[in-house]
Amino acid sequence: YRHHRVRGGCDGNIVYDASSHQVLENQEYERFGHGDNCSLFYKLLPLAYLRYLNLRDPGYSRERHWLGCEHGADRSQGEIRTKIRTGRRTVKKIIVVGLGHAWREHYRSVIAKLEAEDLIALSGTVDPVCSDADLGGGWHVRAVQDIPCEFIGSDVVPIILTPDHYQVIEELAHMGFKNILCEKPLVSRTNEIEKVWELVAFYNLKLYATDFYLPKTFGLQAMRGYLKRDDPRYDWLTISNPEADFNAMLGEVEGVGVQVVEAGNFCLPDIAGRPYLANNREVGGMILDLVTHACGPLHQAQLLCEWKVLDTSLSRLSNITSGSLVAITDASVEVEMYVTALLEASGIPIHLVFGKVPIPKGGLWALEVRGKNGMYYAGLRTGQPAILVSNDGNIVTFSLEMTSYEFVIREALLYFDGLLQGFDGNYGAFLASMAVGQAIIEKHQKR
Repeated sequence: YRHHRVRGGCDGNIVYDASSHQVLENQEYERFGHGDNCSLFYKLLPLAYLRYLNLRDPGYSRERHWLGCEHGADRSQGEIRTKIRTGRRTVKKIIVVGLGHAWREHYRSVIAKLEAEDLIALSGTVDPVCSDADLGGGWHVRAVQDIPCEFIGSDVVPIILTPDHYQVIEELAHMGFKNILCEKPLVSRTNEIEKVWELVAFYNLKLYATDFYLPKTFGLQAMRGYLKRDDPRYDWLTISNPEADFNAMLGEVEGVGVQVVEAGNFCLPDIAGRPYLANNREVGGMILDLVTHACGPLHQAQLLCEWKVLDTSLSRLSNITSGSLVAITDASVEVEMYVTALLEASGIPIHLVFGKVPIPKGGLWALEVRGKNGMYYAGLRTGQPAILVSNDGNIVTFSLEMTSYEFVIREALLYFDGLLQGFDGNYGAFLASMAVGQAIIEKHQKR
């Protein structure tokens, strides 16, 4: 499966049989069919991704799963919640790979808090330059290959906080780790997306991809009805009126907008510390840096279904130290720093705006869903609540009861323990976001 693709009309076709978990040859692929569109759709997917889906039901709506419109069968999680509340969970061993800014400013305090709750135990750290003197008895090594043998296994969770991630994921997978948490972005190059697919399939990895805009928009999943009360994460939200009929208050969704516009210190000063964002076509640009912020929450709330890009515009900085925005003419060479895109998804408009703009202060971080009967609005800065307002003036607020950093660690632990039914560690949100990003680039190139 590492080198073949599903193709039609020639010898050597292969597909993955959902019912028997077998690879089939050319003439047998039609048994999957739910019509010509489904067959064609399946022929275009890498087999590694089909294996990732781990399809078990030949009647499953496969194209809707890929588009983020199905999350598998709902099952009661009352037993799971009881298990969590009564503390019958093993302490998870943690290894931190990379002790830079993210560790010092954000993760270290969260890890210490969860250690105090006996949820995790920080076993050691890996960094070629830095070490953390506050670790106490924890060990420290300079390279992944030097991790002590007794800490290699499926019951230990590495947290990857290095600047570049794919090579670290690959090395950890080769060594035998099965549960891996990775800081955003999951990969730094578009050609690594398929490689990650293959690693996940070949090693049967549970890969948790962090994106802090997903916790910030967690209320959107509750509002849409995809976060059930028996979900162990439900208590992480405070909902002002949990008995309200959210779907009735919003009504049929008629439009969606997402804005992630970074100005002030989030633009030129940030680029000064990370110049590759603006001058390196391979690892820079806002598609890799911000598209998951804009599209990931929509995917998780099943608002990014059957989409296509209708129009887009891309701009770059004329000078990465003091420049202005200028239109991009060749997206294969120039590095996009400001992106607008109009999508159609399930027959409604979705407007995306994201990027870095050389304006001295301020910025715009917001998500809005317009319905026939009301509006849902979420601020996308840390600590900001979301609000659902019906046309008749009724209001429901949604607030996250912890920081985004604490959220992702707690959620990853539940995921690795198999306590979140139908959850894929945000992997599908990452893939869907990257697909939108690539489609934006392709649409611009055809202009």
